[in-house]
Amino acid sequence: MKKNSMSTNVKCKNKLTRLLFLIFLILIYSQSYGQIKLEKEVKITDQALHFNGKKVSRNSPNNGPAYDYFFGSRISAHGDCIKKFKNFIFTTWYKGGKHNRRVMLSRYNTKTGKIKTIEFPHRHTGLNGNWWIGESHNTIAVGISPKDGTIHMLYDMHSYSNGGAFKNDYFRYAYSKKNAATVSDANFKLNLFVKDGANDYTHVSLNGSPDPQQFQDLTYPKFFLNDNGDLLMHMRRGGNDNGAYVFSKYTASTSKWSKLQQFNKLNAKKHGQPYNWGLYGSMKYVNGKLRVGFQRRSGNKNDKYEYQNGFYYGYSDDQTGKSKWKDHKGKSVNIPFANADLLKVSEPGNLVSATGKNEVSIVQGFDWTVTARGDVHIIGKVKDKKNNVIKNVHTYKPVGKPNFITSTDFSGADQLYTYKNDIYIIGLEKDRIYVEKATGGKNNFKRVYSPKTGKKFRHGVPYIVDGKLYYYMMEKKSGDKQPLYLQIIDLDLQEGDEDNRPIVSITNPSRNNQEFTLGKTITLKANATDPDSNLDYVNFKINGTFFKQDRNRPFAVSWKPSKPGVYTIGVRAFDKKGLYREVSRKVIITGRGDINSTCSFKMSIDKGLGAMDKVTYSNVHVLGDNGPKLGNFRKFTINWVPDSNGLYQFAINTNNGSPDWYVDFKDSMGFQLQNSNPEVTLRNTGFDGLDGAYWVARDGENLALVSKSGNYTIYFSNSATAPNCDRLNPETNFIKIKAFPNPVLDSYLSVTGMMSEELKTLQIISVDGRVVKEITTKNEAETIDVSELPSGSYFLVVKSVRFKESILVVKK
Repeated sequence: MKKNSMSTNVKCKNKLTRLLFLIFLILIYSQSYGQIKLEKEVKITDQALHFNGKKVSRNSPNNGPAYDYFFGSRISAHGDCIKKFKNFIFTTWYKGGKHNRRVMLSRYNTKTGKIKTIEFPHRHTGLNGNWWIGESHNTIAVGISPKDGTIHMLYDMHSYSNGGAFKNDYFRYAYSKKNAATVSDANFKLNLFVKDGANDYTHVSLNGSPDPQQFQDLTYPKFFLNDNGDLLMHMRRGGNDNGAYVFSKYTASTSKWSKLQQFNKLNAKKHGQPYNWGLYGSMKYVNGKLRVGFQRRSGNKNDKYEYQNGFYYGYSDDQTGKSKWKDHKGKSVNIPFANADLLKVSEPGNLVSATGKNEVSIVQGFDWTVTARGDVHIIGKVKDKKNNVIKNVHTYKPVGKPNFITSTDFSGADQLYTYKNDIYIIGLEKDRIYVEKATGGKNNFKRVYSPKTGKKFRHGVPYIVDGKLYYYMMEKKSGDKQPLYLQIIDLDLQEGDEDNRPIVSITNPSRNNQEFTLGKTITLKANATDPDSNLDYVNFKINGTFFKQDRNRPFAVSWKPSKPGVYTIGVRAFDKKGLYREVSRKVIITGRGDINSTCSFKMSIDKGLGAMDKVTYSNVHVLGDNGPKLGNFRKFTINWVPDSNGLYQFAINTNNGSPDWYVDFKDSMGFQLQNSNPEVTLRNTGFDGLDGAYWVARDGENLALVSKSGNYTIYFSNSATAPNCDRLNPETNFIKIKAFPNPVLDSYLSVTGMMSEELKTLQIISVDGRVVKEITTKNEAETIDVSELPSGSYFLVVKSVRFKESILVVKK
């Protein structure tokens, strides 16, 4: 009896010990994850294409039911395949199985819970047109333009050219009608997209872009947004060891893409470099700047690097990315460049000892990101093939530090993400998701999420926005069609400890909605203190975008606005723990004081343009602000015969052949030159910033194109000296221009004091820059119906060839 009793006691103690240990593990598990939780798991489809066969050679025959591949097995949930816009999540995929291969676009409505899917006619074409060999490069990228609600897709491309299997089919692009992104669930259908011809939705160039031939030889499509809400795309042109990034910006108001801008030069060997080289990495718009991070693959086949080498990083202060590129130290770099070393950060290949031919391999785990305050992080993996040594590399530069720090005390990853001032590693381990988190500017990664149960996944694409992780993944099943899921995970992103953040206030502007004059420099000032005497620095922001940083009291930076509008000035003060507090204040920038920045010429516009028989001008002067880039101008020629309304020549010669040596706009432009108020509209010119509408006027023997929408004039002359711009036109008394009642209490706004007998454009512009009302008149006074406008602040803009005036009005 005692023996049995003792045995029973031991068993009970063992059970109790196991129970206590289990409770301990649950507590530890709960504490480590905090409030990070899976909010929702949504099945997108169970029919996504997967290359379930084996790796084969380029010319392998059709191998029966299995879908063989050449590069890799992954095709669905791959590339730039997930985006969020308002309450919708867009995902792309190919439909399985092997004999289907259709391009698919799904939209998940987070409000209704419904998934709607559009099936396109196009099929995955396979490796070099051999449809039975899967091609993992041929991803489907999706982008949404917030400005017009259009959906854009680039797909099924791996460096195709106008010849062979892909003649006239080397570029695959689809785009929707306006506001297609937000239609009702019932109306999310294929007819939202624009056809190219009778039946095909695949276009051979970006809509509105000139020269379709520029869209050859492109791979790795990706869409992204800048802080102005502009949609941009980038791809790589060329091959693995002779490639260049190109990018383009979509203009919603014209539904056109700009001509492809090249980031680096192809054929670097012809531009002073010892070898050609290509890029492996990405271009992203991260925290207020367009940035690039890449590794280089050299055409040198005799060094120690079998594939890539180096970490390279740079950024642009230009929202479009066409100028103002810099290296990580802020030194200017002109694009396109041939010398990659201008952006070199470090050489991870030197962290291993191998030096023989092809003994160092760097092909996995490269990615990069930048935190909100400016910490730069780059990760990669380097392998010493001779000694079988693999090192995971984390190279990072804390904000304010001059140089990068490199650590190999790092577990490695394939992708790196940021949200505010933290960085995240998100991936799959043992077929389940895990998340690691580190403080920006440090190497202190900790695992914060790692569920032990649930579905197992093959691969996935993470996407962080609005504090949540949207992970788009393929479930680990069998066959050539497998399920895709979207997991929405709350990352529990806190703003910091309220009790211990610094106190911050804005001292200039001194009050909300304070008015300033356009063209003048404004000193933004702030006071900041910290309860722990631990204050580190202050960031100033304009409309939510980082502007400048100040680390010393008194905290102040200079700002010169470029256009009228309502701006939000933000000030965020940080302590040395990374905690912060932010305050903001609105300012109003009026157009007064910047009148006549386009020059006050006495130009005749009360009649049509007189005859100009092959008149040539050897000089051009771009007057005013933000005009087109015409630095390669050599000659302008106009041949205008008013009697026959014939514009036979309207052409520019260049000195460098870009976009061509001779460009005549007459066939693509619109014009009205016979009658009063002559004007032209230039389209698809190929010159940066030249497209647009202009008034046309003679100034003596010279010719002026006065922008209708911008604050600049293009002045053609045979004199190398720019005309003298008199900003204070004595003929115009702008103090007379008045708008009343202001605020508008009923349905009409009256405008008086305008110059008579001169055509003027009156625009009502919202604070976000949209023209919501426009009329033209020659009258000195006008009445505008504003009954349909919502309550709020607007700008009344009055402009003609000789002046432009802005007045703030309020609709009650």
